[in-house]
Formats: sequence, C-alpha cells, structure tokens
Amino acid sequence: MADLIHRLRLRRRPEASESTQAGRSSLSPPQAAAWSSTRAERRTRGGSQEVFLFRHLLGALASLAIIAIVYLYAASGLLGFHVAHVFAALVALSVLGFTASIVSGFNRRFADPSLTVAQMTVSGVAMAYLAYAGGPFRALQLPFYLIALLFGAFRLTMRQQLAMSVYFIATFAAAMGIAHWVAPVPGLPAHGASSQPNGVTLVVHLALLLLLMSVIGGYVNDFRLRLRSSNLALKQALERIERIATYDELTGLYNRRVINEIALKEKKRSDRSGASLCVAMLDVDHFKRFNDLYGHSGGDNVLRMLSAVLRGTLRETEHVGRHGGEEFIIVLPETTHERAAIPLERLRQAISATTISGLPADARVTVSIGVAEYRRHEDILKTVARADAALYEAKRAGRNRIVWDGA
Repeated sequence: MADLIHRLRLRRRPEASESTQAGRSSLSPPQAAAWSSTRAERRTRGGSQEVFLFRHLLGALASLAIIAIVYLYAASGLLGFHVAHVFAALVALSVLGFTASIVSGFNRRFADPSLTVAQMTVSGVAMAYLAYAGGPFRALQLPFYLIALLFGAFRLTMRQQLAMSVYFIATFAAAMGIAHWVAPVPGLPAHGASSQPNGVTLVVHLALLLLLMSVIGGYVNDFRLRLRSSNLALKQALERIERIATYDELTGLYNRRVINEIALKEKKRSDRSGASLCVAMLDVDHFKRFNDLYGHSGGDNVLRMLSAVLRGTLRETEHVGRHGGEEFIIVLPETTHERAAIPLERLRQAISATTISGLPADARVTVSIGVAEYRRHEDILKTVARADAALYEAKRAGRNRIVWDGA
C-alpha cells in the first residue's frame, strides 16, 4: 500500500514544477493569494489521488478479510469451495480494476473521481452472487453489506446512501428469488426445507440494517462536509490575516514591518557571505500637490501606478515595500554601489514616463531616490537612515534624481 501511494505521489510532482512556481511568483501578492485560495478550495472539494488510493486500498483490505471469512466457512462445509472461488475472483478483479484506474489517473475523467458509487455497485454484484449460491451462508453475509455502506459514509450523502441500500436489498432479494424459484442451485435444499431463516426474514433483516446504517452514514458524511467547510473558511480567514499582516492594502507591496525584516535577513546573509547589499529610499516628488489637485483618490492612483512600475521593473531577487505615506524601501541584495545605479536609474525613468489612471494624460510623477551601501556588521537600520539622509539630499538638490550616501 505504501509503495503504491509513493509511486502515485511521484506521478503528481510535475504539478508543482518550477514553471508553475515561476508563474505564481509573477502574480501580484493579492493575485497570488487569490490563486492559492482558489486552488486550496478546489483541492479540498475534489480530494487528492493519494486520498482516493488510500481509501480504495482500505476497502481492498476489507475485501480481503471478507474473502478469508468466506473461505473459513467453505472449509467448515457451510458452502462449497467453488462458490468461494468465484466470489474471490469477482472481488479480486474489481479491486485490480479500480486500483489501476486510480493509479493511472483514469478516475479523474469522472464526476466522482473517488469512484465510491461504482465500487459499491460492483461489490453489490459480488455479494448478490454469494446470496444466490451461498445457501445457508446468506444469513452470515448480511454484515458484509454494512461494511460496504461504511465505505461510502465518508463520501456519499444520506440520499445516496439510501439509494445504495435499496440497490443492495433489491439485488440480495433478486438473487435469493432466482436461487429458489427460477434457477435453483444444485445441492441446496428446496425453499422451505431448510431450518435456516426464510428469504423474507433475511430481506427484512437486511433492509432494517441497511436503512439504519444509511441514516448514520449520511449523518457522518454531512458532519464531515460541515467540518471541511469550516476548515476551509478558517484557512481562508488565516490567509486574509496573513495578507493584512504582510502586504500594504493600497499598493499590494510589502508593508514596513515585512520589508524591514527582509532587509535584516539580507544583512545577516551579507555578513555571512561577504556579498554586497544596497538599500534605497524612494519618495514621490510633490505628492501633496496630487492630493490637492485630484483629491485623495488621485493620490491613491499615483501610489498604485508606482507599485505596478516597481513590480514590473525590479528583478525577482530585489525587494520593495511601502515605508509609509509616499515613501518606499528597496532592498538590493548582492549589489554594489556601482551596479545599483543602472536598475535604479531605469526605475526613475520608467516612473516619469508612465501615465496615471484617472488623471490627465499630461500628469506625470517624478521620484527622488537616496541609496546607501551596507557596511559589514552595521545595524541595518543605520543603513536605512543613511539612505534616508541621501534621499533628503536629493530633495534639496532639486528632486527627480538619485543621490548616494557620502557622495
């Protein structure tokens, strides 16, 4: 069982390939969160191949136990060995067929990829044969139907459970009717000649057991669905809380706490490896003027435009977050003073050339940028402070420019 699940897991690994991860990383944080939430909901609703295979193999294990019981009573003389052989062959073919379907992924073509109803239907055929040819063993096989319904309790609704119960009762009664009146099994006593319970008694007995089990199983499944729905809602709520704690609501960029944590992490990595690290502070020039001319919604549009340009211009290894107001922090790992000039200048030019949604076409935004290179074992907040001081130098020097700390 473990080997089959392991092989199936290997078959599914391409779904989490590097290309998938790369595609996900290209999304904005809110888009990535929505993608993750939708995928989790779809996975929770549909289930995974590993779960389907595990449930099927549990059912196969139960089938093996039932076959052992049938052979035990065949050895005691209660039914013929040829009946046990045919029953075992029917069950084995069923188990092998459904195992191959799940391992190959063929089950995904069906509305219910767990194939629960199909497996229970086939098991009903095998048990109907036992009811036809089992003779005195019929009374002892009734618990087998309870095991079959228990198999469906974690997947089927109460209505589906009741429908399967009706199917089991009908096939059981039909098999006994054929054995008694249509095509009697050679070697079995005639109807009414046996001291065993008569057919009507057995059918009523089975009906009561299965109907009771259907109600209980339906309740268990309903409770399971409610619990799964609650777990999904809780997971989505936790994801929303995580987004709120991680991302700035307006721009979708990292908030101040997270970008500072990233800067500290890169500082420690720089201390260990000796790699270069630069920190830049970016501020919108005359931002108050946009608020005065176009209202706060216009100012919000400016910040959203900046967010889009920052995400589209910076490399994946570079990090940006909103420091507060119209100020942003950019962390550039493994970047020297000289190498940082090119991406930052490209960023400055891209911002000044971008139109702003909801504002006049001639409305343009410029930014001032202050940059500081990290000094090994320096407090990273001091590096940020030096970049902030360089930013104010850029403001005093006329704005729309990049100034380096110590320049």
